[in-house]
Amino acid sequence: MMKRALIAATLLAAAGAAQAQTVTYQGAVALQSTNWQFLALTLPQWDPVAFGVTAGDLTSVILTISGTVAGTIDITNQNPAGSALVNYSLQSSITFFGPNNLQVLVIPAAGGNTNLLAGNTFSSGPLSNNAAAAANALAGDFPLYIGVGTIAVGVQAFGTSFASGGGNLLAQITSDAGATYSVTYNWIPTPSAAAVLGLGVLAAGRRRR
Repeated sequence: MMKRALIAATLLAAAGAAQAQTVTYQGAVALQSTNWQFLALTLPQWDPVAFGVTAGDLTSVILTISGTVAGTIDITNQNPAGSALVNYSLQSSITFFGPNNLQVLVIPAAGGNTNLLAGNTFSSGPLSNNAAAAANALAGDFPLYIGVGTIAVGVQAFGTSFASGGGNLLAQITSDAGATYSVTYNWIPTPSAAAVLGLGVLAAGRRRR
């Protein structure tokens, strides 16, 4: 009786031992002058065989993108007769393309305003800011992410910086952007067939008694 109870406890432990597991693959685009686009990038698919599970164990696929913008802004008030209230902003829009998925990441502006006297130049920098975004792949798209190959992804960045104000302004803006992108696979292994079969045998044994 004690031996049967020990076997039952062991099988129950095996059946309940399945815990959520995860793996993340990532790539990066180095900080460089905007505008730029890399539309032929790849990330690995999820290979269930490599982790000893089945394709049906996949529970979620998460795409993430984090971006940085950095640069400088120089503004000259060319109006010889008066000052000008100048607004300036250093920012970038980064788009991450995944299978049947599109993420747009607008990096918050790093900027401000200043009252610029006639003939004077205002310089600001280095300025920088960053942001991140994530999106879950639809369950119906999971087959696109499962296999031993790669998924196609792309990243592009466009500078959206500006300087504005009254009078005659001369603005020079340098803008660099970079990004790190990734795909995260989450899965929960199903109980082993042996554990499930063992539990069934024990249940049958109880019924016979």
